[in-house]
Amino acid sequence: MTSDKQIILSCLFFFLMLSSCGQGLTIKVHNKTGFDVDSLIVGEKNVGFLKHNHVIVTKDCKEIDMQGGYPVGPTLGVIKCKQRDNSPFEICGTGLKQIKEGYFEFDLIIDQQKEGYRLFFYKSQVKSRSLLYSDTDFTN
Repeated sequence: MTSDKQIILSCLFFFLMLSSCGQGLTIKVHNKTGFDVDSLIVGEKNVGFLKHNHVIVTKDCKEIDMQGGYPVGPTLGVIKCKQRDNSPFEICGTGLKQIKEGYFEFDLIIDQQKEGYRLFFYKSQVKSRSLLYSDTDFTN
């Protein structure tokens, strides 16, 4: 009889843990560009101004498309007095996943070319956890 109670309690604990995990999408961005970035877009959410060497956390994104553990598509933001590279950004659809819940941390970095700059999300140097990408290591 006690083994039945243990099984029931274990199942109850398991479902309680599962229900506490699916609490939406949280994305934390560290600005490592060396510049202030205005009108920063994370997913489809305009999170606004992000001062250099500062962090912003958004919990307002409903979903974000990711591929290989990174947000997909151009990372948009405005850096004053710098020309943005607006050339087409090509995306391969292989491995594309629409993420609706989890916790992710990224460093915002800049690539400066003669055509202008592009912003990219890179794996954060801060340890982070992911609820959906259990097969992806975000701790590097």
